[in-house]
Amino acid sequence: MAITVDEYFRSRRRTEGQNPSIDLIFKCIDDEPETFNDGDVLSAVDAVSPASYDGLLKQNISIDPADWGVWEATVHYGLRKKPEIGDSEIRIDTTGGTHHITQALDTVGSYGQHSTSPVPDCKNVIGDQGDGNPEGVDIHVPAFNYHLTTVLDPTFVTDAYIQTLFHLTGTVNNAPYRIFAAGECLFLGAVLTRRSTQPWVEAAYSFVGSRNITGLQIGDIKNIVKKGHEYLWVRYQQKEDWVSARIISEPVYAYVQKVYPETDFSLLGV
Repeated sequence: MAITVDEYFRSRRRTEGQNPSIDLIFKCIDDEPETFNDGDVLSAVDAVSPASYDGLLKQNISIDPADWGVWEATVHYGLRKKPEIGDSEIRIDTTGGTHHITQALDTVGSYGQHSTSPVPDCKNVIGDQGDGNPEGVDIHVPAFNYHLTTVLDPTFVTDAYIQTLFHLTGTVNNAPYRIFAAGECLFLGAVLTRRSTQPWVEAAYSFVGSRNITGLQIGDIKNIVKKGHEYLWVRYQQKEDWVSARIISEPVYAYVQKVYPETDFSLLGV
């Protein structure tokens, strides 16, 4: 069986602008139509048509029957290239949120009712009423949302891999991963999509980063070490400030607690 492919005179329909495109139109003649196979027509057109045309990339081919053994094929060219296994895109979002804190970074001013009245040292406690329960304040804090989108080979996405995603979701990296030091990256999960018309899997992975901290000081508590996604909380107690003769809330203990398990992010394979 032989298929003849010739370009039509009305080919090269062109669109210019933000989304330029070109359509090449071919006439396909099958010299043995009784053994017709539309897959052979598609293959013949794909072989004849160039991978790119005038700076645009081949995106898809469509065929329509015109007569017995005769087909009309349209090859569409545009800006977007066909995804390839391993293609990836990184999106970073530092849009923050709010967080309630009870400790300030610093106290830059303190004032008494009378200029000669000593003001208690609050130890950077926010909203201290002397009852051991600081009021604190909600502040805007930065966030680091890290999104990775990639194209996977379907053979890579096995049931075992899906189970791996399930078990890694909600965990923190136990070793350096991409731009994150160990303990800084929390895996929020992944969305995998495969359409019946596509021989690849689109995979979108979401992470959130939080910096590791060393040498942190809260009040007189020094050298606190906290990994990014560990939880830090402070216990306060009432204490008399001898200078001002006032009862204040003083941070006396700081606790750093692990709330997410650590896992091996190399198992993600991306």
